[in-house]
Amino acid sequence: MPSGKIVFADHSNDRLVIHNDNGLFVCESPVSHWPLDVTCIDENTVAVTHNAEPYYIEIINIVNRKTVRQIKTSNQCYGITNEKGRLLYYERGRGIQTQDVNSGSTVTTVVKVDEGAWNYVATSNDRIYHTINNTNSVTCYTVTGQKVWEYKDESILKSVHGVAVDNDSNVYVVSNEHDSIVVLSPDGKHARRLLTNENGIQDPYGIYFDKGRNILMVTNLCGPASIYEVKKSNSLKLSVDLQTNVQCNQCKILLTLLTRLAYHDNRYTKLTPDTYKAWEAVEKESGLQLVYNTGGVQFTRKDEMSHVIDAYAKAMAENNISFERLTGSQLRAKFPQFEIDDTYDTIYQPIAGLVDAALANSVHIQLARANGATVLEHCPVQKIEKLPNGRVLVHTPKGIFQCRRLIVTAGAWINHVLGSIGVHIPVYVTQEQVTYFATPNVKDFTKAKYPIWIYHSPKYDFYGMPMHGNSGSKIGIDAGGPVVSVDTRNYEPDKTREQACIKHLERTIPRSLGPIMYTKTCLYTMTPDRHFVVDDCSKNGWDNVIVCCGAGHAFKFASLLGKILSEMAIDGKTKYDISQFNIDREAITNPDWTPTLYMGTGGKVPTKQSSASKL
Repeated sequence: MPSGKIVFADHSNDRLVIHNDNGLFVCESPVSHWPLDVTCIDENTVAVTHNAEPYYIEIINIVNRKTVRQIKTSNQCYGITNEKGRLLYYERGRGIQTQDVNSGSTVTTVVKVDEGAWNYVATSNDRIYHTINNTNSVTCYTVTGQKVWEYKDESILKSVHGVAVDNDSNVYVVSNEHDSIVVLSPDGKHARRLLTNENGIQDPYGIYFDKGRNILMVTNLCGPASIYEVKKSNSLKLSVDLQTNVQCNQCKILLTLLTRLAYHDNRYTKLTPDTYKAWEAVEKESGLQLVYNTGGVQFTRKDEMSHVIDAYAKAMAENNISFERLTGSQLRAKFPQFEIDDTYDTIYQPIAGLVDAALANSVHIQLARANGATVLEHCPVQKIEKLPNGRVLVHTPKGIFQCRRLIVTAGAWINHVLGSIGVHIPVYVTQEQVTYFATPNVKDFTKAKYPIWIYHSPKYDFYGMPMHGNSGSKIGIDAGGPVVSVDTRNYEPDKTREQACIKHLERTIPRSLGPIMYTKTCLYTMTPDRHFVVDDCSKNGWDNVIVCCGAGHAFKFASLLGKILSEMAIDGKTKYDISQFNIDREAITNPDWTPTLYMGTGGKVPTKQSSASKL
């Protein structure tokens, strides 16, 4: 934007995410459905393309967060740019289209081309640049549609997406499959990789060049967007310096998540050592650190929830996991950040920490591809059916797929997927949030000095963790949000819960406080007893459909659950004990089961009114 604001299209969550010129979160603006690309019209207004029905381009005022108007299209739209008051965009089946942004004049076809989906456009100096994902090519046209040049070389460009142009007509192109950004000379005759994995490029999609500030921004599918200063000597002798990262995760709101051996329940505690081994295997294969050990603290007031601390201690003792039971003053001596006294009961476990969730998601996807998997993005399952030979058919907008065994891990959409085979898992979908504070006491809240922690109380379970990446100290409330659905959730922070977090930190960890950097929302999908479901659907006649529901606390187990599910799919069984995660237990089959959504405390259940929102 002219002021330096950065606007991201969050395809997975139907919203625009706005950051300031320092990379800090400002606000969110909802859009109607599946935004794909966004371009600036003026300081307050943007145009957004969508690749799902109903087909239109949305003009949105990001200040009042209202739709100004809609430009109807005939099909899915992908890349879009604004050139001197005219929108230029790629429409599937029709090609590159143009229309006056203000008058709503007749649409004009500039280039008639039908090359499938995920094509992007850029303009500069009376030239149009068009990436074609299907053919792994970049084409340059005049503004009237005559081809000037085409570049294609799959050794350097494969699965091309975003495109941008600088002041000297150098062309920057996303090569998604190579995890790189490629720069092409203005005549399209020469190319080289400018940015790679080593520069933080992982599963890139979008790209933008700010000609006024001479900076290049790249958005990755998961993880931060990165801003680079571009230094030039001639067209292909360019160098870049990383200026900052902007946390704009498109598919994962929580940047970091807790991992720990400590658990209140033996069914998880006996799996946690193997969870760490699974993460270690992923780190070894990828060469990237994903898990950071900080130690972990559980604490509560003695007169409130000491029985929960007892349960954690019992479960760890039974599984030979080391821990220390400490008084409040002993914990304060170990970690002075906790300003508590002996009215508190605490437990410290040295093997605990955080997982870089955004990076871990990206690594899992890339390793899957490296091992032969095909990843289809933005491809919702419409229906599942069984063939006479027993195989499973999966219907999607991108085709019908046949398999011997199907694994369903659909989160809040789980019953949308399972409904077509007559399977229903009662789940409560809640809207949760986490808040990051810009503490002035930075060195005391680093991963080296500050442990992850969970505080148990009759009303809320708070949790927190140290600074990681470019975030501040973090706090959230476990399962503290309202019951919603995927259609009714919003992205507005709940000020009541924000204040509850501030009050808790004022009482216990006051030096972690500072200005609120931002608050992010996300969804929990929880079974009535808050335990996993990891089972096949054989009780419903579908033994080749395997389902996993993480109940709002599974990410720390992600690598191990992937291993378990792959064993079930390939071998028909797993060596790990998942017997208590069965789909036919009473909490799943008994409609009168009283839900307990707090982790082990039983402290909170949805109200009768919100229970109607159970899916």
